[in-house]
Amino acid sequence: MDLNFIRWVRGDGSLDGVFLLITNLGSEFGYIALLTLTFMLAPRVGRQLGLWFGVGVAINTAFKYGFNLPRPFTLEPEITSAAAKATAAGPGLPSGHSQNAAFFWGVLAIYISRPIIWVACIVVTLLVAFSRLYLGVHFLDDVLLGLALGAGMAFIATRLEVGRINGIVAFGLLVALGALSALLPEDYGRTFGVLWGFFSASATFTPPAKPLPRVAFALGGLALALALYVGSSLLLPESIKRSGIGNFLRFALLTFAVAELYPRLVLGAISKTLGVTAPFA
Repeated sequence: MDLNFIRWVRGDGSLDGVFLLITNLGSEFGYIALLTLTFMLAPRVGRQLGLWFGVGVAINTAFKYGFNLPRPFTLEPEITSAAAKATAAGPGLPSGHSQNAAFFWGVLAIYISRPIIWVACIVVTLLVAFSRLYLGVHFLDDVLLGLALGAGMAFIATRLEVGRINGIVAFGLLVALGALSALLPEDYGRTFGVLWGFFSASATFTPPAKPLPRVAFALGGLALALALYVGSSLLLPESIKRSGIGNFLRFALLTFAVAELYPRLVLGAISKTLGVTAPFA
């Protein structure tokens, strides 16, 4: 935990605005958008990505509260800005932004497996990781452990595919994760909600084949996800948003609505209108 290193990296802090934009690529809002688009365009890949993303965030949360180590601004409040502090919640080790960036972009690089994609994904990941140091919200150890965890989860996610589950198992998992969420800090509720939503999603639909309908279908799913996220943020009382069980139900319903209900309703309606078989396996 070297504050002198953080001071050296930050310099005069003149690039805070730039790195705040970069760090938001690893924000909750950003990953809701990225996971939704991936799922709508490639359902099987998107389900694995969302499911293992949830597992990774749960591990990150357990590490954070297990180690319970401070952030740079916890030790020296004036080391960074209020805007930077707003991007950081909970203890410091490991960096969630760094882990999520390494995981998400690592999975995409492995699946697409083209040199230019590898370079682009590595650059984005390192920029997000560096932004956490520059903004003074993480120590170097936090970032390095986050990157290592994210890379490890990406390796597992692309080699261990989790199959579909039936309704009884999905309901049992809903009850179990909900009960855990009620007993643990609120961060777990959000994570378990996303995990349950992707775990219970069948991902058996086939997106429209033609480019324009395919893009429209994906953007419709994205619009629904963001509307539910922003709407629930604005309308739900703080008591629900700050509770583990409230967060769990909020994100479980959001993820299930986007990953399961939206494709069935929209593609089913299109199929009925065109008089063709619904595109579900």
